[in-house]
Amino acid sequence: MKRPVTICLVYLILIALAIPWYWPADSSLVILGLPAWVLIAIAVSFVASVFTAVILLMYPWENDTGTDG
Repeated sequence: MKRPVTICLVYLILIALAIPWYWPADSSLVILGLPAWVLIAIAVSFVASVFTAVILLMYPWENDTGTDG
């Protein structure tokens, strides 16, 4: 059984983590030549993509056989 509330909650948490509003404005942390918040946003985007793939693979779609004639 799908749990849409749980799924939506996970997406809301991921969105909150991906948006760099909680980083200090004067943050100068640089990793691999990029600001740290950029790498965090990319990592959270990757996690959201994997989560979406897992959800879609766990709950198969109903097939429309199209046997109308």
